[in-house]
Amino acid sequence: MALVKCKECGKEVSKNAKACPHCGIKKPGVKAGDALKGFALIFFVIFIIAQCSDSDDKPTNVDAKPQIADTECIKTLQCWGEKNAISAGAYCQRPIEKLAKYSFEWLDGAFTPRFSYYRWKDQSQGLVTYIGDKIKLQNGFGAWSNYTY
Repeated sequence: MALVKCKECGKEVSKNAKACPHCGIKKPGVKAGDALKGFALIFFVIFIIAQCSDSDDKPTNVDAKPQIADTECIKTLQCWGEKNAISAGAYCQRPIEKLAKYSFEWLDGAFTPRFSYYRWKDQSQGLVTYIGDKIKLQNGFGAWSNYTY
């Protein structure tokens, strides 16, 4: 049998006692704050479940760009260049790194694109040349130089 202090007189009583044998108060082991903590915990759990649940009532983003078909997008350099910039960064990284005879260091951050500029190579075929300057290459003397690729 676990003993707790009475919330009224402070003497030890059984945790399950219906009344304190010393002062006579009902439920001497239950503090008012315990019930409040329990309700707060239940509310918190319900809140977390509600936030994590996937509902069909998702808000629509008014700033979202509408999806443009490739046939329309290829007509403008900005649309076509931005649409394929991530792929260009992923596929061209290794060939750019192979330009270094010794060592290389990328200067871009996690959210900075590798290619700062782009231009049409052949618009009828949808070919774009991407240009960037976010790498340093080391020469044989240990000096670092910024390069444009």
